[in-house]
Amino acid sequence: MRTGLRILVVKLSSLGDVAHAVPAVAALALRYPGAAIDWLVEPPASPFVSQLPWVRETVILDAPGALARGWRALAAERRRVALVLRGEAYDLAVDLQGLLRSSVWTVWSGSARRAGRGRWPWLDVRVPMYDRARTPHAIENTARVVEVLGASSAEGWAEAQRGLLPLALRLRARGASLAEELGLPAGFAAGVPMSRSVARSLPAQWLERWPGPPLVLLGDACLAAYRPERPGVRNLAGTLSLLDSLALALAAERVVTADTGPGHLAALLGATVTSILGPTRAARAGARGPRASSVGAPCGGCERRRCGRAARCLEEAFAAAAMAG
Repeated sequence: MRTGLRILVVKLSSLGDVAHAVPAVAALALRYPGAAIDWLVEPPASPFVSQLPWVRETVILDAPGALARGWRALAAERRRVALVLRGEAYDLAVDLQGLLRSSVWTVWSGSARRAGRGRWPWLDVRVPMYDRARTPHAIENTARVVEVLGASSAEGWAEAQRGLLPLALRLRARGASLAEELGLPAGFAAGVPMSRSVARSLPAQWLERWPGPPLVLLGDACLAAYRPERPGVRNLAGTLSLLDSLALALAAERVVTADTGPGHLAALLGATVTSILGPTRAARAGARGPRASSVGAPCGGCERRRCGRAARCLEEAFAAAAMAG
């Protein structure tokens, strides 16, 4: 017999956005003690989401993979996932993303009540996509919808730090063991240079100039073919799972990262992270965590998708971060 409240959280992608949504989900768990919280997410972030202590079930929607096989495959994937969700009879569906492709899942889930970002007419509770005047950082901006439901963003952040500690300890131990297996030297640093946006990515050649301990490159498979020139630099990009990459980041002495998902996840888990940003404002998307810091462009970040000075701004921010060590 069914007991307790059932909540569906919708945050499909990307890795960084998923990291920014974790405190909101922790806040929901505090707001509704004993509720069963499921998370609808796309495959790349699902290994991380499945480890979260507040999440009962991770429901995976592979829309990109299905679309690559054609529109019929996409429709079949939508029907499959909708059938799974409707079988859960959710009392509340919360869309933390705010896009059409995420918000419609509050309807397709069959949930009795729907809340989310954006002004979609099918939402019973809604907040605007952005309120950067009062909540400049993506973490607080994402959490606005759960605050309307009575949850606390500040309490959610504290609960996230408490609840993630066991996972961080397990991953750090795994990272230490993995580093030994790979023959990495003590005190190694990790670099995560690639973002989905070229304007936010750090050239791997720059990271080779990072002062200090030997460097290991982590992240996306698009960097897999890169051959380091500096002796001692190891390129492991594209060879490790998401959780193993995070494990090495937690075992590293420092993580130097672009504005990219694995960097945000590592910071949230407590790695010592230096995030380097060019056109992106550090106040909006800087790394957040107990041992995280961010260095932005001298201009403060223009936030433009296309900026003629993007490469120069990123280089200036990198130089400032390297000088600070």
